[in-house]
Amino acid sequence: MKRNFLILITIILAVPAFAQQLPLYTLYREHNFIINPAIAGSEDRGSLNASYRYQWTKIEGAPQTFSGSYRTPVPKYNLGVGAHIVNDKTGPTSFTGLTGAVSYHISFRKINPFSWARFLRKSHIALGLSFSMNQYRLNSSELLLDQPNDALINSNNNTRFLPNAGAGIFYYYDKFYLGYSAPTIIPLNINFTEDATISNLKRELHHYVVVGGKIPLGKAYKPVLTLEPMAWFRAVQGAPFQVDGYLRLRYKNVFWVGTGFRSSLTLLADAGFTIADKIQIGYAYDQQLSNVRAFTGSTHELVISYLFKPVKRKYSRI
Repeated sequence: MKRNFLILITIILAVPAFAQQLPLYTLYREHNFIINPAIAGSEDRGSLNASYRYQWTKIEGAPQTFSGSYRTPVPKYNLGVGAHIVNDKTGPTSFTGLTGAVSYHISFRKINPFSWARFLRKSHIALGLSFSMNQYRLNSSELLLDQPNDALINSNNNTRFLPNAGAGIFYYYDKFYLGYSAPTIIPLNINFTEDATISNLKRELHHYVVVGGKIPLGKAYKPVLTLEPMAWFRAVQGAPFQVDGYLRLRYKNVFWVGTGFRSSLTLLADAGFTIADKIQIGYAYDQQLSNVRAFTGSTHELVISYLFKPVKRKYSRI
């Protein structure tokens, strides 16, 4: 019974993954431009990142996600650019995606009616677009079925190449940010047909909202400690509305510790450190708090980043 229960969970979870229900991350700060392309270039330096996420360690065939990304500001043209490659595997389904993102950043500093407001003079707004090509795969030999000779399934060791696009808007200044994005604006419908039977897998439109900031503890310009609250709101048709809330405590630019909670009853924890202001390593741990935790196990995520030198910024004026 237990084995059948685990197989059932695996198959259920495999379907939304194949339908490009986007990979989940805990270290959202390190993956933010992947979800919202307008965030690319909002930081003062570029970075090269590699990550690995292993979700629900007690379930055979549970999601595993490998990804690599690069992002950087391009001050000369008021742009930010980024590229991302991901390979996600869940049971018999998997996909590989390659994404490029570009954003345009505008400064509010010369809007005369608001010249008295310091935070508006330091505010910026960015508009971003992303485009991707994804390869979807179904390996029917990894399915465990009640009817092993099911022609519909066994005939579908399929590979499909399908495009996607995303869009986002991002408002930010040095102590606050707010953004909205829709990273799957091209619909996806995959049909598998055998005789008169059609099986359909569909990608739904995702909506993301992020809000967060920095609260310096101590000196305003050179704080030793900084609190970094952040929340991600996710809405997908046919799925429960979900909220992730995080709080990090950062010591200078040397290390951080953080904790959070996901509305799916998941406790989150992360920590990281920076070496010589160039190499950054982050680790996150998720633990389900609901009754299924005995079957799902925990989730682990690791990110390693190389940080380039900061660049001088020059933004367009509205």
